[in-house]
Amino acid sequence: MVHAAYNIVDRIYIGRMVGPDGLAASSVAFPAMMVQFAFIIMISVGETALLSIRLGQKDERGASAVFSNSVWLAAVLSVLVPVFGLAFLDPILRISGAGPSILPLARDYLGTVVLGSFCLIFSFILNYHIRASGHPRASMVLMMVGSAANIILDPIFIGPLGMGVKGAAIATVIAEGISALASLIWLLRHSEVPSMSRETRRFDPRLCGSMLYLGLGPFFSNVVGSVQFSILNYQVARFGGEMAVGITGITFAMASFVSLPVYGISNGMQPIAGFNFGAQQHDRVSRVVRLSVIWGTVVATAGCLVVELFPRAIVSLFSKDVQFSEMTAHAARIVFMTAPLFGLQTIGTTYFQAVGRGGISAFLSLSRQLIFYVPLLFLLPGLMGLDGVWWTAPVADITSTAVTGCLLVWAIRAERKGRLA
Repeated sequence: MVHAAYNIVDRIYIGRMVGPDGLAASSVAFPAMMVQFAFIIMISVGETALLSIRLGQKDERGASAVFSNSVWLAAVLSVLVPVFGLAFLDPILRISGAGPSILPLARDYLGTVVLGSFCLIFSFILNYHIRASGHPRASMVLMMVGSAANIILDPIFIGPLGMGVKGAAIATVIAEGISALASLIWLLRHSEVPSMSRETRRFDPRLCGSMLYLGLGPFFSNVVGSVQFSILNYQVARFGGEMAVGITGITFAMASFVSLPVYGISNGMQPIAGFNFGAQQHDRVSRVVRLSVIWGTVVATAGCLVVELFPRAIVSLFSKDVQFSEMTAHAARIVFMTAPLFGLQTIGTTYFQAVGRGGISAFLSLSRQLIFYVPLLFLLPGLMGLDGVWWTAPVADITSTAVTGCLLVWAIRAERKGRLA
């Protein structure tokens, strides 16, 4: 919910203080940000999966080595992202659908985020580590510190300081930096949590490789999601005009309100499932997966009902433009009709990460976005126009959820019989 607030608050302030062009600029910057986030989440998820298994095996030294190598990977990523991001900034934005009128705004927004990537990277790495080490409440509070800072700073940088969309990006970077610093201070004051030590701080290529392998699922999900979002922006601009690209930004912000709480449940499930899988407590693994699917579905359904019943009221938070708001509300109602399925999709993918089956996790992450969504994104708009763009999501959700459900049932049964190890 805290990270959903980042997306929602940014777009509310941009939409109301800058306008539809500002929303379109943040939307075309988003695919590149997803690629950046893909590398961050690959390290974060891989580290937490491996850490949970090591803790379940009572291997404290191994857990410390896992954390140390995640810090090495984060440091390398903090250098590579700004170098490559700034070198290819304009081509990336043009591929993502930036036209002449919104390219300067998008350049300001994305360039700032890329320059401040160090803050985002370490905020996530440290926060995921704290949660997986058995301190979810502390993890939540530390995230809320950053979110509160973002809510306070956003209107100041966008409005009174006159920085527009660039101000929104600066506020987000500062907020993530505050969250990262708070997480570091917390870790230094809690010696019981696995951390870097003289014996485990050396770089271990094999351990890093294992972490990256276990994080392949969310990595591919975000990379393909970036491609998907770029194509989505292109198709929206093609069938609805350049201003309509802002619709994708608002629908994503609304989707994050529904999806990120489900991700929270799945991320909470992962260390429990990984720990008990490592400890050979297969009944507990089955139980936590079952409970997570139930509550993930409940949360997604609740979010779906809010959007379906009050779309215009929600959209009015982002924009004062009546025509733009009507188009967005119409799109949201179509896109969200299958949102309750998101619980099973997400939990199923995370389960395979937790038990060390990164290949299956990666396949499930790709199934909705690449195997189903992208082909439909080319097919349906040709038949239905702009509405075909919005109908792509429900059709892809139904087909990919069926695949995930079948594989999850098979895996749980195989694990109980001792064949999944």
